[in-house]
Amino acid sequence: MFQDASEGFQVMGTAKIVSMALRNSLLWAVPFFVMVSGALLLDPEKEMSYKKIYSKYILRIFVCLVAACLIYGIIEIVIWGKDSPVNDFKIWFLAFYMGVGWKPLWYLYMLIALYIMLPIYRIISKHLEEKDWKYILVVLFIFQSIVPFINSLSGVNCGFYICVYTVYSLYFFVGYGIHKKVISINKALAWIGSIAGLALNFGLTVLAFICKMDKLYEAINSYSSIIVVLQAICMYYLLTGINGEKENAFSKILISIDKVSLGIYLVHVGLLRVMIYGVKFNPYSYGFYMVIIATLIILILSYAISHILHRIPGVRKFI
Repeated sequence: MFQDASEGFQVMGTAKIVSMALRNSLLWAVPFFVMVSGALLLDPEKEMSYKKIYSKYILRIFVCLVAACLIYGIIEIVIWGKDSPVNDFKIWFLAFYMGVGWKPLWYLYMLIALYIMLPIYRIISKHLEEKDWKYILVVLFIFQSIVPFINSLSGVNCGFYICVYTVYSLYFFVGYGIHKKVISINKALAWIGSIAGLALNFGLTVLAFICKMDKLYEAINSYSSIIVVLQAICMYYLLTGINGEKENAFSKILISIDKVSLGIYLVHVGLLRVMIYGVKFNPYSYGFYMVIIATLIILILSYAISHILHRIPGVRKFI
């Protein structure tokens, strides 16, 4: 919301800085869901054949991706008055293939990649002893977080690397590592890490904008940022109730959201595009408090619509 609306209405000054600072403070959310996936899908006790991976997981995300691109394309046709999607099919297909037409959908491309690698990840996790888990997590943390962070901050790329493309495999293994209690975090330390991560991401974003420190902003505005990685791990540890706490109202809310999380993700993108480019409602015109209110309304509407869609038999299996 903060990034889409501020860019859509070309917001500048303090409102832009605060919007991006809030956005960067919430970067832990995507890694959180990747860690949840790792905890669930890497469990060797869970039956996971090639057929199941491709027919259930990959097909589901691929159908959602194609459907979302088509629906968003139709929305844009209505908004910008294009004649027919057929006239722009080549452009649409190229944007779909390259993953550049609808940027928020990058998460689905990433999920498909993780699922394709899932058989390999499961073989690895099944045969790892505790010392092996610690080794692989340290190596992934160094080369998928620390090194990219230093590269972005310094502008000088390190020549040493491992042949793993992105940071998401680190999150995948960390999620399962915490689930199996290979990784254990003191609860107080987890709270400190979570709060410190929020404060650092917010404060450093403000500093980067005010002092025009582009390299600093590039370093922290990334899921591979050391700050984001450590913050996400601490938040995951706390929110998944790894300490064996009893179910409470908050955990029930999280479970309810989790059931339709993919739907919320897909629906909110469409709602944002309608609000920004269709209705042209600019919440910044009414003060920053309206941005917060609009964000909450989008979230609630996305949650409600996703639950409605989840009740439709043909749609339920996908979202």
